[in-house]
Amino acid sequence: MNNNKTTQNNQLYILKGRKVYLRAIEMDDLACLYEVENDETLWPFSNATSPFSKDFLTQYLAASSSNIYVDLQLRLMICRVEDQAVVGIIDLFDFVPKYRRAQVGIMVRKRYRELGYAKEALLCLIRYTRHVVRMRQLYAEVPVNNVASLSLFKSCGFTQAGLLKDWVINEGAYVDAEFLQLINEKIGL
Repeated sequence: MNNNKTTQNNQLYILKGRKVYLRAIEMDDLACLYEVENDETLWPFSNATSPFSKDFLTQYLAASSSNIYVDLQLRLMICRVEDQAVVGIIDLFDFVPKYRRAQVGIMVRKRYRELGYAKEALLCLIRYTRHVVRMRQLYAEVPVNNVASLSLFKSCGFTQAGLLKDWVINEGAYVDAEFLQLINEKIGL
């Protein structure tokens, strides 16, 4: 019983920082998810091309197991410690178990930006992927004009591994994206 309690406490530490913690998405998050997924200003930073209905998002929430090995993706809500407010969403997607790698996406709601929440959430996710999922590497594709996001990833140890030419369309023009990687050297085969 003691070992089980220690494991639970370590997992809580992994997913919790001083300002924010990460938790599984819940049905109560439908309104937030609807707001974020239908915010056209965010579409250039994702693969979204059209709005999502509440019915579709409800089905998505119902089908999600919140298990990266089952869904090959994991969406976590970024919550503020002081009041449990949902400040954003962080995703692992395109997970390939064979190679132990996944792409990372992060979005912080506009009113909560520039408060350090994104960096702390990303560091929590990195800890989780290293210590729980035992992932070898994380990567991100960030448009070069998204200076804040590039700075965030680089401040958390991601390095540029390449430049993807004309990778995304933003305001009617193609924009390059940096391909960023974070490789955990300690986890080998």
